[in-house]
Amino acid sequence: MQDKVWLTLQQSDFGTWQIEIAGHQSIEVALAKEHLHTLLDQVRIDASGIQDAYNVILDEREGIDVELQQDEPWWPNHNDRLVPRLLPSHMMDEPGSFRQEFVAEKHLTGIQNAVKQGLDGVRHKKGSYDFVVRLGCLALSSKNVSDEKLGETFSKDTFLKDINGPIALDVKKW
Repeated sequence: MQDKVWLTLQQSDFGTWQIEIAGHQSIEVALAKEHLHTLLDQVRIDASGIQDAYNVILDEREGIDVELQQDEPWWPNHNDRLVPRLLPSHMMDEPGSFRQEFVAEKHLTGIQNAVKQGLDGVRHKKGSYDFVVRLGCLALSSKNVSDEKLGETFSKDTFLKDINGPIALDVKKW
């Protein structure tokens, strides 16, 4: 009703359901399609219970490989002991130089998309929500990665693919 369109549920020849959106103006149909996609995404998120995280390696131009190392003695929580470290490379930027630079454009776009997805996920729910950006030390969850991986080295791309996929990062308050 808000978008001034008609929705019709139809069964296709393959046994799946399709939604037909009809309206007087194409802009209304386009807005209704966007609202419907947002609503369906919300239902998928609610049903799966999955929250998306966007991980960024800020110093990615300073090394090529990531090594899993033992956590340092000063860490307050030693339950998860494997810590990924970007290994410096002489072919790359000087270690620590990322602190004098702005965040790369590709990271800004990714961050904007992650914030938009988070907001879309809670847009239709009543309540209050926290928005948190965590910077600092990172340890891989011992539930997903065993200590036997200590000393293993991975390319940055493989590491990012793994933490954005089956090896989710656990956030712990210190």
